[in-house]
Amino acid sequence: MKDSIIKVMFAAVFVTILIPCSAPHAAASTPAFGPPGSLVNFQRIAAPPHASAWRVRYVSTGLDGKPIEVGGVVIAPDSPGQNRAVVGYAHGTTGITDACAPSARDPKFKLMTGLEDMIAHGLVVAATDYPGLGTEGVHPYLVGISEGRAVLDSVRAARHIAAARASARFIPWGYSQGGHASLFAGQLASSYAPELKLVGIGAGAPPTDLYETIKFHIDQNRNKILAAYLLASWSDVYRLPLDRVLDSRSMRVLRLAARTCLITKFDTIVAAFHNLNLGNKFLNERMHQNEAWNKRFQDNAPGITPATPYFIAQGLTDTIVPPQDTVRYVKRACAGGDRVDYAPLAGMGHLTADPDAAKLAVAWMTQRFEEKSAPSNCGSLP
Repeated sequence: MKDSIIKVMFAAVFVTILIPCSAPHAAASTPAFGPPGSLVNFQRIAAPPHASAWRVRYVSTGLDGKPIEVGGVVIAPDSPGQNRAVVGYAHGTTGITDACAPSARDPKFKLMTGLEDMIAHGLVVAATDYPGLGTEGVHPYLVGISEGRAVLDSVRAARHIAAARASARFIPWGYSQGGHASLFAGQLASSYAPELKLVGIGAGAPPTDLYETIKFHIDQNRNKILAAYLLASWSDVYRLPLDRVLDSRSMRVLRLAARTCLITKFDTIVAAFHNLNLGNKFLNERMHQNEAWNKRFQDNAPGITPATPYFIAQGLTDTIVPPQDTVRYVKRACAGGDRVDYAPLAGMGHLTADPDAAKLAVAWMTQRFEEKSAPSNCGSLP
């Protein structure tokens, strides 16, 4: 039992991908409900070496089509240069409550995987918190259109900070939940942010079949708190009844679990407790046959962005996102004619693959921004 708890605690740490900065006071501002991507406020904050950074609030679009505020950070190299390419950085799961907003937490940027490499390559990094994390409303966890818009509008926001010297050229990149967000940002770019120039799409361990992912967690008796986040968020965002898919005890436990962040070591201890308390089979087996829930699983399965190069990395011993789901998605992109650089990372799980995936992603993104021919290994897929 002790070993099981330790494994759960360790696995939960995967979500600590973006660790930002102290709370700001509003400095420069524009009207709160300007066009998507306009700045509500921003303030310079302590930055990583050789960079400048700002904590931002910017305008995005809610699921009802109305303007909303979203938080985030923008980091730019201090080295000379104009019209810098932008990485739309999408973080992994931190939780679904306001306290889990990455830009409001410490220790700043230390665990923002690949950030130093991005700065060294002269890239501006626009990192969204996603809607509902530190701002009004419920966080639409793994709701693709919400994540994708937030990523695109963070790139727009970076361009409004003159000192960042950001261009319209960008690539979305993220790991885990961030990989899901990145795929949707690419999918939405031409219709939602046509003034931006999408150069490619990068995603590490992206959940592409959400029902199979949460069922995988529950069946394997691990990381059920991630399923709790999804169920609690969607029940509020989409007004889906939980009593159709959970028993009354599970609903009470789930709501408690959903209040937990996954950022600090203490968070992982609390998450491990909730994970065990949720039990082995808290998800009703009829969930996939429930028309309302099933529609939302389909809505939030990322599509393919045509004529776009992809970089997709996946640890082959991942126990958070099933590797076979990623392979299926890669094959779909290849079948659509896209050039896909798929990096299967042998012997690596969700946690251990993240640094390697980020390093490979930065090298791939740099080549795309240099307009080099995009590689593809579609012909050698298993």
